[in-house]
Amino acid sequence: MIIKLFRDYKAGRSSAKGAVNYCLSDFDSRRNRREVKPVVVKGDPYRTRSLDSLCPEKWTSLSTSGAIAFRDKEEITQEKKLELIDQFERTFLGNMRDRTNILWIEHRDKGNLELHFVINKIDLVTGKYFNPFPPGHIPKKDAFVKLKNDELGFEQVEQKNPFKTFFTDDERKALLSSSHNFKSLDKKAQIDKVVKNLIVSKKVKNQDELIKWFKDNGFKLSRTTEKSISIEIDGGRNIRLKGGMYESSNLSYQEIFKEFKEKKEPFDKNKYLSILATEIDKSNKDNEKRFFKANTEKATFQNRSQAKNQEGQGVRATPQQKIAQNGSNQVAPKADQVEHQAQPPTPSDTAKKPVNQGSSSPSTDNSHTDKGDSSTPTISTGGIDGAMAEVQQLTAKIANAKTLQEKIRLEFELAKAMAKLQAEKDKQLNQGAKTKWKI
Repeated sequence: MIIKLFRDYKAGRSSAKGAVNYCLSDFDSRRNRREVKPVVVKGDPYRTRSLDSLCPEKWTSLSTSGAIAFRDKEEITQEKKLELIDQFERTFLGNMRDRTNILWIEHRDKGNLELHFVINKIDLVTGKYFNPFPPGHIPKKDAFVKLKNDELGFEQVEQKNPFKTFFTDDERKALLSSSHNFKSLDKKAQIDKVVKNLIVSKKVKNQDELIKWFKDNGFKLSRTTEKSISIEIDGGRNIRLKGGMYESSNLSYQEIFKEFKEKKEPFDKNKYLSILATEIDKSNKDNEKRFFKANTEKATFQNRSQAKNQEGQGVRATPQQKIAQNGSNQVAPKADQVEHQAQPPTPSDTAKKPVNQGSSSPSTDNSHTDKGDSSTPTISTGGIDGAMAEVQQLTAKIANAKTLQEKIRLEFELAKAMAKLQAEKDKQLNQGAKTKWKI
C-alpha cells in the first residue's frame, strides 16, 4: 500500500470539479473505458465540485487529489476500508477534519484497489486556504504508510531503487498522457530506457563509461557533475538526467546494486509511531495558530458573508447577530461527512417537505468511524427526515441563487444542515462506537 498525490501539469486552475469529474468518469487518463465503474465510498461529489465557487479568483490550486493504492494481491474488508479512511483523515486533516470537505471514490478498473480522494483546499469556517499536504509532509506520509502496511500484514514498500531516474511529478503524470507540453520529455524517457538496458547487459559499468558511451554515439554533453549528466538538444531545452545511474561513485553499478539488496533494515514500529505522533501534533499546532486563534475584532468568514449579504439587501443586523459576528468561536461543520447526492432537487420537490428545526446539533466527538457507504440502511425518524429536508431545500436554493453573496451564505447554511443530518445518523447508527486504531 502506498499514498500517491496527483498534480495537474496543465496550465490554469487546479479545480475540485476537474478532479471529481475525472474520478467519476467512465474513462481513465488514457481515454480507455473503465471495465469497472467508480464507486463513491464517502462524501458528496456535487458539494465537492460546488465548493470551487467559494475560492478566491487568485487561488490557482483549489483542491488536492490522490489515492491510497494497493498491490494486486492486497485486499481489505469493507470495515477495514472505512477504518483506513477514518485514520487517514485523522492523520492528514487532523483538527481541521470538521472544517474541510473530502470525497472518497473507489477504483478497481486496473485490477487493484485504489481509494481516490479529493480535498477542497478551503477552511469552511474562515474561508482561508488550507493545504493538507504542505511542504515537509513526507515524513508523516511515509510513517503512516509503513504503520498501516505493518498493521494490515502487507509488505513494506522498499526504498527507492538506486538506479531509479529522477522525474518530477509533472513529468511522470505527463508520460501517462498521449499529449503534453514537455518538448523533450519523450526523448528523455527513451534515452533513459536505453541506458538501463546498457547497465543490465553490463555494457557500461559506471558513470565514466556511460559518459564515454554518450560521446561515442554522437550525443553532445552540455554539462556533467557528480549528480547528473546534461545532454544538449538543438532547438530545445537541454535534457538533464539525474538519479543513481547518472551519479558518480567509487563503486561499479553492479557493486552498488549488490550493496542495495543486502542493506535491509528491520521494521521499527516504535520509531514510526513516534514520527507520526510528532508530525500530527506539529500540524495541529500550526492549524491552531492559523485557523482557530480567537479574534474578537474580526468576524468569521461565514458571518462576514452573512452581514455583507444583509447590508446589500438593506437589512440591519440584530444585536444577537452582531454578537455572533464579533465574538463566536464556532463549532466546525462536518462538511466532509454527507452522503452522495446525484443531483440537486428542484424547489418543487423540497417544498413538499417541512423543515424540522428541532434536529440535534452536530456532535464534536470524532471518535467514531463514519460508515457512509451505499449499504448503510436508512433510519426513518423525524430528526433525520427533518435534517434531510433542510439539506434538500438549501441545495435547491443554492442552485437558484441570483448573487454570489447569497450563494456563499447558503453554502455555509448547507454545511450546518449537513452536520445536523450526520449527527442524527451518528446517533442512530454509530452510538458508542470507538476508534480501534490509536497512536
